[in-house]
Amino acid sequence: MPDANRNGRKHFYVSALVLAYLGVVIVGTCILWLGTKCKNRGAREPQHILTGMDDAAEAAPELPPAKAGLSRRCSRVLFALAFSVTYAICLAAAFASSATGRLSHDLGLCWEAYLILFAMAGGWLLLQACIAALILPRGRRYGLRTFPSASLSGMCPFISDAYDTLKDAIFAALCLQSEAVVVKIVGVLSLVHLAGLHIYYSFFDDKCLAQLCGSHLSVLMASTEDTEPEASSSQKLSFCRWLCSKIAPPLYKLVTPTKRKLLLLENLPQAIFAMIYLKVNGGSLFVGLLNLAIPVSQLILANMSYGSLRRCSAPWQGERLNSALEDNNELMEQRIRDEADFAHDLEFFRLVVPHCDAFNDVFPELDDIQDVDTERLRELCVACEFITSRSRVAIRCDDLDETFVEAIATALRSHSRVQQVHLEAKSMDAECAQLIATLLDKSSPVQAVTLDIVQPGGMGESEAEELADALLESNSGLRRLFFFHDQIGEERAEAIASAMDGFWNEVQAMEKGFDMDCPKRLLCNSTEIGEEGVE
Repeated sequence: MPDANRNGRKHFYVSALVLAYLGVVIVGTCILWLGTKCKNRGAREPQHILTGMDDAAEAAPELPPAKAGLSRRCSRVLFALAFSVTYAICLAAAFASSATGRLSHDLGLCWEAYLILFAMAGGWLLLQACIAALILPRGRRYGLRTFPSASLSGMCPFISDAYDTLKDAIFAALCLQSEAVVVKIVGVLSLVHLAGLHIYYSFFDDKCLAQLCGSHLSVLMASTEDTEPEASSSQKLSFCRWLCSKIAPPLYKLVTPTKRKLLLLENLPQAIFAMIYLKVNGGSLFVGLLNLAIPVSQLILANMSYGSLRRCSAPWQGERLNSALEDNNELMEQRIRDEADFAHDLEFFRLVVPHCDAFNDVFPELDDIQDVDTERLRELCVACEFITSRSRVAIRCDDLDETFVEAIATALRSHSRVQQVHLEAKSMDAECAQLIATLLDKSSPVQAVTLDIVQPGGMGESEAEELADALLESNSGLRRLFFFHDQIGEERAEAIASAMDGFWNEVQAMEKGFDMDCPKRLLCNSTEIGEEGVE
């Protein structure tokens, strides 16, 4: 084909792709806007997932609204279906082009095929928008920027996982049409690697699953907002800071630890396959650029810019975490929280928290977080773990203050879903005993506490008495007590059984007002309480 015709086709189809994208964005934004208007007609007050509960309140706590976000299981199933369809369509397009002789070493597929696939991706986003509008809870809304942002994750080259899938499918088709047996084997391995890796993500890596759901289910995973959001700060930012706040979040999405892990696991083997292909078959612009040069550049730039982009996007991460909590979007919340790693970076916690209303509503002192000292901030950081959707929290119990125990108690009253707590301490003291009693309170959602005493002799007779007194003075729901790695002996075991009669003997339990259906339990590891301590 003459160069003039080739350039004309390229300009025409590039323009068609841009127009198709703009059309999808406009239609999708209208769908979400109309869905928000229809669902919230007559709505007055926004609904919140996280609501603090006053200690003195006699009424039952307000229940959260219908779940806005997808559950973990639903996300996993939908992702598996979406990826399977994407994988099949990409393979069909690549091998159909190969069979008809239209598969190119320089361009890959023909322009018509790219346009059709791009339109199908847009159609999938529009279908997601319709579903999202239907399941939107009353009192929540989608912003005007929601669909454009989701469309970048779902359709944009170098960002969307569908792009990576298509790229690898085309590479496999190029390998399989080669005459070299080694290259054919590389093509098969490429397809197996691509499918196997996504299967692994689906079932064994929730953080990667959340990242991929943000691409394949970008609209369904999008955050919602209150219909009546709180007034934002009137503080004006300089133009440079305002521009940075807008540019940093989308760039940060490309350099997160999870994204870098995906780039490494997906593109490193593909880069090796590409080098084998180029060595055996010779030069190919498509393979050399998309399977080798660009992925390597992405990894290098991601590692170089991660730190600065992470700090610049702190306000956005706080807003995303708040939206994920309010939407009950467990996968997204877990990924944001794990990547932030607040426990090991309190200064980053200090930057994020002012923009996360879910934390500020429970702990009002976080509104003035710059005035909070480091020790208190560390206590609040641990307490905030109980506000998230974690089912298990680990706490180190050395040198605790009463304020820390109070912070944990406050967090537990805020619709916490933590069911297991692992405590590690050098020895048992009054504050640690009080913390255990607080966690095992009847009103607490915690069902099991595991206590690890790491210092020999850290749980002797006096320490056991501290724990017993704290449990007896509280409204404890403890019904089962287990000792592990402790040479208790038969006599001590009998003493424990005798002492615990009131917990599991139905008659005595009813006399003392104990709830026999309560499953709360305490597991003590490596204790040396002695006979007197047991008694």
